[in-house]
Amino acid sequence: QPPIHNTMPRALVLLCLVLGVVLAQNVKFKIFHTTDVHGWVAGHPHNETLNTDFGDFASLVEHVHAQSIEEGFEFLMFDSGDLIEGTGLSDASEVHGRYIFPIVQKIPHYVALTMGNHDIGHSATVELMRDTFIPHYNRNPSEINGRYLTANSHMKESNEFIGEPYFVYRTRSGFRLLVLGFLYNFTLEATVTEVDMVADTLKQQWFVNAMKTKDIDMVTVTMHIDPQSYPEMQEIYAAIRASYPTIPLLLFTGHRHRLYYETLDSNSFAIESGKYFENLGIIEFDINKHQRIMSNLTQQWVPTSLDAFYKISKKSASDFLTPLGLETKLMIADFEEKLNLTAPLGCSPSTFSPYVPILDRNQSLYNLYVQHIVPSQVFNRTYSKNPYFITNTATLRYDLYAGVVNRNDIFTINPFNDNYFFYPSMSGSDLSTLIANISNPFLSASRFHQRTPYEHDCGRSRGVSSYNPSPAFYHSLEVIDSSLEYDVIMAAYDASSLQPVIAQLLPSYAALHPDPVRYPTDVDSTSSLMNFVSSSFACSIYCACP
Repeated sequence: QPPIHNTMPRALVLLCLVLGVVLAQNVKFKIFHTTDVHGWVAGHPHNETLNTDFGDFASLVEHVHAQSIEEGFEFLMFDSGDLIEGTGLSDASEVHGRYIFPIVQKIPHYVALTMGNHDIGHSATVELMRDTFIPHYNRNPSEINGRYLTANSHMKESNEFIGEPYFVYRTRSGFRLLVLGFLYNFTLEATVTEVDMVADTLKQQWFVNAMKTKDIDMVTVTMHIDPQSYPEMQEIYAAIRASYPTIPLLLFTGHRHRLYYETLDSNSFAIESGKYFENLGIIEFDINKHQRIMSNLTQQWVPTSLDAFYKISKKSASDFLTPLGLETKLMIADFEEKLNLTAPLGCSPSTFSPYVPILDRNQSLYNLYVQHIVPSQVFNRTYSKNPYFITNTATLRYDLYAGVVNRNDIFTINPFNDNYFFYPSMSGSDLSTLIANISNPFLSASRFHQRTPYEHDCGRSRGVSSYNPSPAFYHSLEVIDSSLEYDVIMAAYDASSLQPVIAQLLPSYAALHPDPVRYPTDVDSTSSLMNFVSSSFACSIYCACP
């Protein structure tokens, strides 16, 4: 029998080998998250800090992907929807998104993208996506292209998913990810589409089958769902946890335009990464394939600035831009020229913000819009003796900056081209009742604000909302005379959303006027702003245009 001191080293060596195998199974993950881009692929010309565009983003993604191969970590990317409606590149074309989708397709290495309420809001846009954009991902899925997922959105006539409901993604190191994509319980989808309630979707057979998928190491969901608005995200979380109770569960959310992060359990989180390509969400963690537990998790949002991109990519100005990045920049410039987006319209004497309350006559964009733009451009004085205007408080999406104003600036403020409608001959007393109900933030927030498709950034938060309630609607500031009758004018979306409210509050009036009527004016919500800037903020020696 050999001496015992000869066996000890063998035991230590064996223990070290076992520990080495376990440690070798620890893999680092780095994840990029984008959401609610809303057409902002050309950067932010009025913001010197946010000085990148999608050409720079494509370059960053290529560099980080190369790092992941060289350094041995997993690199994943997810987008949570609403690619369109917010800039001229997105919305100056007849079909919204025609010039945005080819630019987004230049960004490689998305694992999954999903559909937002703006993306599904127009039949022509959905058809365009089905013909060109979605097949880019789903017909030839690969590590470069990923998948486009629409678990609860389908074409009404065929009942086919607009994209796909889910798929299994295998990483380079062998991790199997179950990936799904959802939209919130949206009710104003395009007529050719249908959005199922999330709760109903989770009972469908495809989801039951997905939850039976074997050998899954992680579940990821990209969703255009407000993480703080019950119940959709909570329903998805509970349904997945019922089948996969302990493995990592990653929820990438959007819609409310916030910076938000929440730990859901010891192995799960939800993140929302803002709006308008202003921030990039970055999550990093280690995971052991045997134990399937996340550790050393860090989360941050970085501004979309060149300095931040240089730091992440470990590059400098001299070697950052890749051929793909340059190609994307040239595509953006070409499309901007085709759409004539940089053509000056006028010159604003000061900056007006939609985040300043309407009573501020000097800085509030809503004051300018409600009290000056609409009366001068929309009101038809030969038709309406007493016009009165109402607008939801997320109609105007961006600042009107001091100085030269071009076509793209107008689209960033209101890209929707909404026609105007009105409720005719409403008595002053009925109008006062309506205004009292829709202008109180605490009465109207639950009814309107959670589901308006024109969301503002309502406060940036980490784990807890800092939302300060504001009224769901602004309105003309004149005193209502109960002895008069008013033509109550509003954009198409507001006319539709207020219809059931009017029916409930004013049943006698609604019996006579059940539906809003198209208002006799030659402008829409976008062209009215353009016309006002051209006529009232004309270029001059005091405010020169190029």
